[in-house]
Order: sequence, then C-alpha cells, then structure tokens
Amino acid sequence: MNFSGYQYVQETCQCLKLAEQSMAQNFSISPLMFELARIRAAQLNNCFVCAQARITVALEKGEKMDRILAIPVWKEAGDVFTPQERAALLWSETLTNTNINGIPDDVVKKVKVFLSPKELSELTTCITTMNMWNRQSVALEQLESYMSGGKAPAEDHHHHEEADHHHADEEEHSHHHEEAPAAAAAAVDDDDEL
Repeated sequence: MNFSGYQYVQETCQCLKLAEQSMAQNFSISPLMFELARIRAAQLNNCFVCAQARITVALEKGEKMDRILAIPVWKEAGDVFTPQERAALLWSETLTNTNINGIPDDVVKKVKVFLSPKELSELTTCITTMNMWNRQSVALEQLESYMSGGKAPAEDHHHHEEADHHHADEEEHSHHHEEAPAAAAAAVDDDDEL
C-alpha cells in the first residue's frame, strides 16, 4: 500500500520520520547492529517491503549478504554474529514478540552482559520504531478505502515506507559503536551464552 495519497496518514507518518532522523543523527550504536535488529523485527512482522528496504540500507552500509541470510537462524549461526549482535537480535525478537506477560528475566540477564545501558536504550527505540512502521502498515492497509474516502489514490499500491522513513537513515547515520565492557563479556558463564 502506498500512503502518499492520504492526507492524515502523511501527517501522522511525519512523526515517525522525525524519530528516524533523530536516531540517525544522535545514536552511537553500530549502524550494522542497528540494521540487524530492525531487519529481524520486520521479518517477524511479515513485512516484506520493510525487510527489503532495511536489507538494502544494511548492504549500503557494508553488511554482507551471507550474514543477512543468517539472521532468521542466528541462534544456530555460530560465530557469524558477534556476542553483541546476538544480544541485539535476541532483544529484537523479544520486544517484537512481547506480550502482556512482559520480558523474561533470563533474556534481560543475557542482554545486559553484552550491551551497555546506552546501547540497550538505543536498540529498544530502533526496534520499537520498526514495529510501529510495521503495525501502522497492517492497520492502515485494512482501512485503505476508508482513509481515501472510498476511493484509492491513483498511484500503484505497494506498501508504505520504502522511500519514506529509510531516507532519513541514509542521510546522517554516522554512528560509532559503543562496545560492551570486555570484562563483562569474559565473565559470562555457560548459562549466559546467547
């Protein structure tokens, strides 16, 4: 679905676009870890266009296709991903699939070992924003006729944000990765492995 013909949707989408711009300008998390987490959220939400767009951005930032292909099976991918990236993927899956029962304590314990408070804060925002785009698309696609007054826009119907909210990332995503303390990672026992 293409939302460009809907006045109210364009107005509300602008809020998310501003959030995207702010993340691109201010977050210090590794840009590749940022994209890995967002790709996983889009995959879990069955949003093909969102996943495709994030993959395109990740490749432009230097990500390798073999790693992208391994995202859905990251738990079995061995050392394809770093401990920090594995923690980010676990966090993305947990937040995307979370329910009223909240986040399991064991997940919190694991991600805290490999991700700093700042990294977790930034990751949480980037993952939940991705989920907002996905869920907005699902909701508004069901309301397409109503939103357009019973008449769809003249443009072809694709999905929603391929050219919109990803553009902000491509402008100023100059991140510098803040590594979790090496001592903390070394202190992890077998039960904490991701």
